[in-house]
Amino acid sequence: MPALLDSRMERTARRALAITALGVFGCTGTLVEDDAGTRRDALGLDADESAADALPSDAGGSREDTPVATDAASAGSGCAAHDYLFCEDFESASPGTLPEGWSVAFGWQDEDTEPAVSELSAHGGTRALRSALAIDGQRRAEHSLASLGEHRGVHWGRVFYRVEAPAYVPTSGVVHNTMLALIGGGEARVVDTVIGGSGAHQFLYNIPDDSCCAGSSYDYRTYDGDWHCAEWQVDWTTQSYRFFIDGAEVTSIALDRGAGTTGAAMDEFDRVALGWRNYQMPPTPYDSFFDDLAFDDTRVGCE
Repeated sequence: MPALLDSRMERTARRALAITALGVFGCTGTLVEDDAGTRRDALGLDADESAADALPSDAGGSREDTPVATDAASAGSGCAAHDYLFCEDFESASPGTLPEGWSVAFGWQDEDTEPAVSELSAHGGTRALRSALAIDGQRRAEHSLASLGEHRGVHWGRVFYRVEAPAYVPTSGVVHNTMLALIGGGEARVVDTVIGGSGAHQFLYNIPDDSCCAGSSYDYRTYDGDWHCAEWQVDWTTQSYRFFIDGAEVTSIALDRGAGTTGAAMDEFDRVALGWRNYQMPPTPYDSFFDDLAFDDTRVGCE
């Protein structure tokens, strides 16, 4: 198995410049530019929050996991019985590592842990991917999509996720959390959420400069400690997108811009980035797990 890429990068300044951007998806947004000149979104940033906010002393904790929440009989679990274009159930790697072909990708938070396989919770089997823990900018696990061939930019996908409860609820503003992104010339955030002060969240299709595209109403509460099934369909040739949660389509965030259009950051994607990443700085990190990731040329489903 190739060695994991450790892309931890030293930073000389946490945030160099905050510039106000247009509000989208029903909330006010800002863009933050770091010392390297990289602009990243920070929807609903609370002016009282600062980079001095520290992780709780146990946030980075040991990655030695004790199995407590596995569900070997879960529907849609495992890869052995399926012939998907790409499938990952995280059963092949030892806890604390990543399966072959996966690597740790850059984040902008020095104090985070690395995404790694864990036995603390699983949707099916005994293992899942546990996200990095940090107050923001978490590193993610990435894998090539070369095996999809001509379907890299035209496919169906599915992943199961679980957010440890109780999860942080902002007392003001919102927290924007990306779970899965498709990366090529840009980044298409196809499993993406924003949580508000009520504890409910929206789903949205989002790109890093917030210029696209649509968000649902704040009607969802999936940061509840249960496993949930997220599905998406993308077609870069028409810049189109559909999203489903637990089998039901969220029609309000569907896109279909038509052939020859651009602006939704869709192309023939070359890799997937999996794992929690938020763009504000909650005092308590979100702890999340991902399992049974699959891509195919027809709908994968949750069963």
